[in-house]
Amino acid sequence: MLGIAIARRTLPVFSLTGIPHGVQTPMRVREGFPMNCPRCGIDVGVGWKFCGDCGSPLPWRCAACGSENPAQSRFCTECGVGAPVPAQRAGAPAAEPVASASAERRQLTVMFADLVGSTALGARLDPEDLREVIAGYHGCITGLVVKAGGFIARYMGDGVLVYFGYPQANEDDAERAIRAGLAIVDAVAHLNTPAGPPGTLSARVGIATGLVIVGDLIGSGPSLESAAVGETPNLAARLQAVADPGMVVIAEATRRLTGRLFEYRDLGPAKLKGLDASVHTWAVLGEAIIDSRFEALRRDQGALVGREEELALLLRRWDQVKNGEGRVVLLSGEPGIGKSRLIAALEQSLAGASPGRIRLVCSPHHQDTPLHPIIRQIKRAAGFQNDDSHAAQREKLRRLLGRSAPGLDVALLADLIAIPGAGEELPETLTPRHRKEMTFAAILGHFRAFARRNPVLAVLEDIHWADPTTSELLETQIESIERLPILLIVTARPEVRPPWIARPHVTTQILGGLHQRQAISVINEIVGEESLPTDVIERIISHADGVPLFIEELTNTVLERGRSRFQKGDQSPAEPLSADMVPTSLQASLMARLDRLGAGKEAAQIGSVIGREFSFEMALALGSTSAERMQEALQQLVRAGLASARGEPPEIVYSFKHALVQDAAYASLLRDRRRELHLRLAEALEKGAIGGIAPEHQLIAWHFGEAGVPEKSIDYYLKAAEQTTGRYAFAERVSQLRKGLRQVEHLAESESRLRREVDLQLALGRALIDYRGSSSDEVRATFERAYELCRTLDDTERLVAAFDGLVLNYHFARSDSAQMLAYAEELLEVGQRTENALALVWARRSRFSAHLLQGRFEPARRDIEVVIGMYESTRDAFEGRWMARDPRVSTYTALGICLTALGHFDSSEPMTLAGIKQAETLNHVVSLMLGLRRACVRGMMLRDTNGVLDLSNRLLTLTAEHETFVGARETAIFRGWAQLNARHDPAHLERVQSAFDELEADKHWVLLPFFMTSIAEVVGHNGDQATAVALLDRATALVQLTGEQWGEPEIIRLQARFGARHPKEASTLLRASLNKAREQGARLWELRTARDLAELLAGEGQREAAYELLAPVCGWFTEGLNTPDLIKARTLLAHLGDGEISAPLTRRNPAPTQRAGSA
Repeated sequence: MLGIAIARRTLPVFSLTGIPHGVQTPMRVREGFPMNCPRCGIDVGVGWKFCGDCGSPLPWRCAACGSENPAQSRFCTECGVGAPVPAQRAGAPAAEPVASASAERRQLTVMFADLVGSTALGARLDPEDLREVIAGYHGCITGLVVKAGGFIARYMGDGVLVYFGYPQANEDDAERAIRAGLAIVDAVAHLNTPAGPPGTLSARVGIATGLVIVGDLIGSGPSLESAAVGETPNLAARLQAVADPGMVVIAEATRRLTGRLFEYRDLGPAKLKGLDASVHTWAVLGEAIIDSRFEALRRDQGALVGREEELALLLRRWDQVKNGEGRVVLLSGEPGIGKSRLIAALEQSLAGASPGRIRLVCSPHHQDTPLHPIIRQIKRAAGFQNDDSHAAQREKLRRLLGRSAPGLDVALLADLIAIPGAGEELPETLTPRHRKEMTFAAILGHFRAFARRNPVLAVLEDIHWADPTTSELLETQIESIERLPILLIVTARPEVRPPWIARPHVTTQILGGLHQRQAISVINEIVGEESLPTDVIERIISHADGVPLFIEELTNTVLERGRSRFQKGDQSPAEPLSADMVPTSLQASLMARLDRLGAGKEAAQIGSVIGREFSFEMALALGSTSAERMQEALQQLVRAGLASARGEPPEIVYSFKHALVQDAAYASLLRDRRRELHLRLAEALEKGAIGGIAPEHQLIAWHFGEAGVPEKSIDYYLKAAEQTTGRYAFAERVSQLRKGLRQVEHLAESESRLRREVDLQLALGRALIDYRGSSSDEVRATFERAYELCRTLDDTERLVAAFDGLVLNYHFARSDSAQMLAYAEELLEVGQRTENALALVWARRSRFSAHLLQGRFEPARRDIEVVIGMYESTRDAFEGRWMARDPRVSTYTALGICLTALGHFDSSEPMTLAGIKQAETLNHVVSLMLGLRRACVRGMMLRDTNGVLDLSNRLLTLTAEHETFVGARETAIFRGWAQLNARHDPAHLERVQSAFDELEADKHWVLLPFFMTSIAEVVGHNGDQATAVALLDRATALVQLTGEQWGEPEIIRLQARFGARHPKEASTLLRASLNKAREQGARLWELRTARDLAELLAGEGQREAAYELLAPVCGWFTEGLNTPDLIKARTLLAHLGDGEISAPLTRRNPAPTQRAGSA
């Protein structure tokens, strides 16, 4: 590359390091040349094409050499450089693009063009000749870049840096860049300069697409330039360096955006200087011959979803066409809504009918080429090749039109498609008007002849990009179609309202978005055998707003990036899906729509920070403009179709039409500007409601977090979690606390940081218990982290809270009594050392809970009574601020279960009721559900069917309103037990079995053996002994796994009842059960087993032994004499004393019962 110093010496007219004058408009490449109207002499403005005073066409100055040329000249008469190109219509960039006043994040396609061999040219040419060569080269590039909608950021001697997508984005910036690159290498090769004739010079071009920061103005005066910061400009320069002369090389990201619009040669991965990873590169060979832009740009097509009615309409119109009635259908809808996909589905449906097909495609790059869609269709249908001779082209055209086609029609169409010499065959007297009319007639004649063979399906795509002559042809010939067997389908965007839509043979079909079910079908087809979480699918659907293209691209983006961040609740309602999750394929089109807003763009950016919906008052508070200007800017959003408005000023509220528009606007803001807006909004909300937005804690927290104020963000996330605790929105509470923890990462290392993290971890752990269940691995990890931090901080109060979650919830739910006792001893030592009552109480709570699970009821009772005494003596110390559940509720109800097992049936009831009353007094729903569940356990132990049913009905209401993992499943077990006692119904059993499976799968093992045993007894008595035995086997396996032995005597007793193959085996099992119950001091289990064993003995004629066994057991009880078990035992005892006994309750099987799964 020619050095900058040399370029400055030889080219003093140009601003080599700044934005050259030619970037503003191709007619300002050089200064110092006055321009006057040649007719009236007045001064004319730069870029004027006609005199503002007399209307005469104005000459133009060459961008390369400064020579003045007649207005009608297409090339410079001095150096041969092309005339400056006027700005394109209909959404094309202006000829004078204006750089943004502030920097933005943008997806940019960057081109770097270099003149090959410039160093050698400098060595052999005179400086003035070299100056002329470089000027011609720059002028050539300037015109082509401006024509393509690019922005020349910098001239660097023989190199040119060009941006596509700034300052005005277009939806096809990558395509524009490649077209410009191909045009540049071709035009440079044809330059006639002092270096030599055409073919002497050559250029090479590199093109890359990626995220940059662009818009910062650096330098001053003539060196002022808009710099793009990021890897993309460097990548473009490196790609140019590896290109051969005359070659355009692009990176993979650009290749993906342009699909099959071009022909490529795969160059494979390249290791480029300055880049760590290799880059896949492609050489662009030229424009591809395609049927439609849709097919060229889209990935593999999936099944048509949600367009059954629209497809049926098109098929009905086709049936009419087959009867000779021509029809026109206008398919109207926004980009990506599925117009082309619907047509593709119609073509597939008609494949067997073999219709004639005509496809006319309007292009945004040929809006100034008359009848371009017709020209393209004729060339494609005739089979033109790039290397065809003129004679071959003429022969192919004649073959297409048919030998009977009028010679004038052939000449007109040959002239239309620019076959050399064709115009000479036309009458010299033919006026332009008659020539156009005859050309229209020739085109229609060709279509009419084509339709005589078969009914024709004709498609005119994207008439919003149609050149004026094509639009005129369509308008003038629309009537003729009604008399031809042609179905013409025209696609257009919503802003297009053709004048012919009211004709009787024309149908307008507006395509709307897909419904949720349809959107899910699209996602599932893309995902295939992979899977996405339900909440991720919901996010995609909410952001895509039913637009199929958005759904597809968002889904592909999520799959390709493999984000783990999309866990449920990761983002707040106001937060965009992600600033960097706007699909690359949609970035350009979304930014193009925003760039066209002018002042409305800044309003969109302000609104994007507030949320999908925002008020005028809020936008005004964040903006730095007057109310009138803000209102006008917001109305631009509405007029552009990017937002809707409701209400009247100043209460008017705006909503982004698409979430992705909001995301794109948000993504364009630089970090500092985002933070500034978030901070202003957070501080405004902190002071109270504004603009209709209530000061919700989680919203304030999120805005402070995005503003870079983590301390306040954490405080408000904790407040938000406390706020939702009252409503028991468990998922939301977990989400808020996780966001708060992410803010901790932004705090400096300090003791304060650790304390904030502890508070968040403790709150998160409590929320996870309610949301995921105590046995969740997330619960364990959260409380282990909190426990570790508390030991580091030597904070005993919080250590107890972490202990509560880790030991009395997680390890208790896993029924891990060994770990509970180990932790209890550790905490007991802390409590004794620090004389902390909380630590001592929680250590004993852990110990009595472990003893309960082990079936050591008396030690458990002693610890519980000590704990209750401590509650009474230091009442204010146990408010449960850090605890998942109120400790009194847990302790009282645990004592109720313990006393019931010990045989104190009446004494246990006040304890259970006290626990429930405590929860009701606190209005703490989770604690109340715990109390009711434990009351149900006690009721099951006492066989109180009606009591359990009433309690479970209360639980059912609570779990419906405040869903918790364990609460819902245990409620199903309680209700199932009560219902099965009343009536054997397989549906009840199925629901209970399902609850067992879910609890076991989640490793929530505590009480599960007891539940299985209780259900086994009911179903066994109902005659389903095989299920009873299978449940008892599962319960036994869990006892062996966890060591939860408190209900083991009951398992053994029921194995004797339902599984024993003969009385001797039953007797052995019953004696083992009796011994285990007595070892535990479990009088309830002892009573039941003693009764069953006494019944067995009496049945074998050992009435006296039976009486001696049962009498002392029954005699021990002094309370609960009306409970079912005591009534049955005492009844049996009375019969034994009278010498009478009914048939034994122990089943005598004629054949051994097979255990579940045995052969």
